[in-house]
Amino acid sequence: MRLGNIKAVGNHDDIATCVEYSEETCQVITAGWDKKVKFWDARSASSRCLNNLGTEVESMSLSGLSLMVALNSSVHVYDLRYLYGPVQAKEHAMDIRIKCVRSNLDIEGFVVGSADGKVSLKYLGESNTENAGYAFKCYPKNRGRHHVVVVNDIAFRPSVRGVIVTGDNEGYATVWDVLNRKRLMELPRFPNSIASLNFNHGGQLLAIASSYTYKEATEREELPQIFIDHINEEHIKSAITSSSSKRV
Repeated sequence: MRLGNIKAVGNHDDIATCVEYSEETCQVITAGWDKKVKFWDARSASSRCLNNLGTEVESMSLSGLSLMVALNSSVHVYDLRYLYGPVQAKEHAMDIRIKCVRSNLDIEGFVVGSADGKVSLKYLGESNTENAGYAFKCYPKNRGRHHVVVVNDIAFRPSVRGVIVTGDNEGYATVWDVLNRKRLMELPRFPNSIASLNFNHGGQLLAIASSYTYKEATEREELPQIFIDHINEEHIKSAITSSSSKRV
């Protein structure tokens, strides 16, 4: 990869929707609408495949050796060392299609965003009363709590534990402290739906893709745009300290 060479490792039978890379196993992991997850050995041409998942894969996320795959309203968790079936299945609280799943080693769990405007935090391993997880409604500050907006993507902020940014179908990017259940800040509204967002390795820069997603009548069919926003770490920590005790 450092040489800048381009090489096709394989293909899916339908649209490929997700790509991850495992440093532990040296595998390129892909998923798509052909209802398959494929594992490609980056050192050779060999591959293996999880077939017959039953539905299209719209989102997946890798955390260490745990692979989270969103299938309709549930998340299947696979251990890359044992790819013969789901080692654990986490069910979303509502029967609503999950739009995105994002995992994080720091919190030993994952978050999912759904079409009904909720973000759910789930912990891996055995649940108890202290870490059973929870869900909260994700809505713009200028709208009421009953306003429903689709959560298209979520990004964890590196170096600040438990801080995420959500991107929704109305063009809002909102920063949350999921461990303390607080909204920290909301970025100025972007010109179109937020299709995707992600931080750089250090967490100082947030890339936001504002694009027509073909899912909302209110969206404007314009050319996609990518914005780079500087997210100051001290600003985030100050917001965590000064935010009210009211939970979302």
